[in-house]
Amino acid sequence: MLRMLLALVVASLAMAAWGQDPAKDHLRQIIVLQKMQAKAKASFTAHPKSAKALSAYTQSTNALAYATMTADGLIPSVKYPKALALYRETLKADPKNETARKNADMIISIYKSMHKPVPGGG
Repeated sequence: MLRMLLALVVASLAMAAWGQDPAKDHLRQIIVLQKMQAKAKASFTAHPKSAKALSAYTQSTNALAYATMTADGLIPSVKYPKALALYRETLKADPKNETARKNADMIISIYKSMHKPVPGGG
């Protein structure tokens, strides 16, 4: 799973280097990551006690959340709530996941610093 994520990142960088539209590249990357995350989620749902399934699910969910959060092709009112929801999904499965905790806390603090309601509460 991690190899596929790395290959996807390398492919995205290569496409960007050839003058592709970065916003479209990000959106394509998100589509691929959504499919990977859905597959990992199904495996984790079928095998909730499997450490391997949990790891694949949390890694793919965090990768999708990060890609969503940093996507040039999505507007802030879409990407940040979606990324926060994905990080919360990771934390529900693995409450000790530092990546998800750190990024969710960052998004929440930004909303609070702007005196805006945090999507989904918080």
